[in-house]
Amino acid sequence: MPTSLIDRTYRVTLPSGAEARVNRFDLNMCRFGDMDGGYDRHIQLTDSAWIRHRLLKIIPEDKGGA
Repeated sequence: MPTSLIDRTYRVTLPSGAEARVNRFDLNMCRFGDMDGGYDRHIQLTDSAWIRHRLLKIIPEDKGGA
């Protein structure tokens, strides 16, 4: 069964070094909206906490294989 858009997440590293998950759509919208350089938008993590999106580092997905 395909994953819905809402269920798709990025694994991210928080400033503390802990791992969390954020909704892909939300993070992409924060980054797109911030292209004007005007705001440091907040994003909600899957555990309902809020954080500035610029503080997150995406953990690359392991595609498997070589």
